[in-house]
Amino acid sequence: MKHNNAKLKIFPTILIFSFSFLVFSLSNAQSAPQFLASWKADSYVPSWYGGKALPSAGSNIEISFNLIDGGKIVDLSKTKVRWYINDELTVNEESGLGIKTLKFKAPQEVVGEIEIKIVVIGYKETEIEKFITIPIEKVEVVIDSPRYDQKISREKNFFRGIPFFFNILKISNLSVKWIANERNPENIGVDPWRLDLNIDTQAPSGFEIDLKVEVHNVLNQLEFAGKNIKLQIR
Repeated sequence: MKHNNAKLKIFPTILIFSFSFLVFSLSNAQSAPQFLASWKADSYVPSWYGGKALPSAGSNIEISFNLIDGGKIVDLSKTKVRWYINDELTVNEESGLGIKTLKFKAPQEVVGEIEIKIVVIGYKETEIEKFITIPIEKVEVVIDSPRYDQKISREKNFFRGIPFFFNILKISNLSVKWIANERNPENIGVDPWRLDLNIDTQAPSGFEIDLKVEVHNVLNQLEFAGKNIKLQIR
């Protein structure tokens, strides 16, 4: 009986110690300064697009941050902040103290991602780092097709080209060309991004059409994209 009583007395002590250690650990974790960072690119996306405009080669990118400590924004106006792009020092205290925004162009030769490192030096006598990865995409165009299975009728079929991530201010800076079975369709219409494809009523079922759209940036001929889909008459 004495042996059992000894166990009952030790258990609450262990429980209290464990709980105190957990509270102490959580307190320490919550007190650590946190970066609140965001970035944006000025590449083109349609107005209805709900995703993030991703940068392509040469896009203008803006990234900014705040340092949060104890639920409040830290005043870094007298603190050294250094910015690195792919491990290359880009901005440091020689440009001023407390720099929380960086604007730069995505490298022309990079497709994949770039890594940004922010270093805050001297806050609470320590050095704090934050790494941010920004994807760099290729410019692209997609074809909005009336049917997911690409089976079309002999009636008029509507298609639309939709460009993404080009470095333009307005869509009129892009030229678009449609090609169907190596021929340019006639009567594109007022909207060059829409193609009304008329199929000969004598065309047999199973007849295939290779539809392609090409898009060029008229301000930068090195920036272009193409897309093609295979269509089949029902």
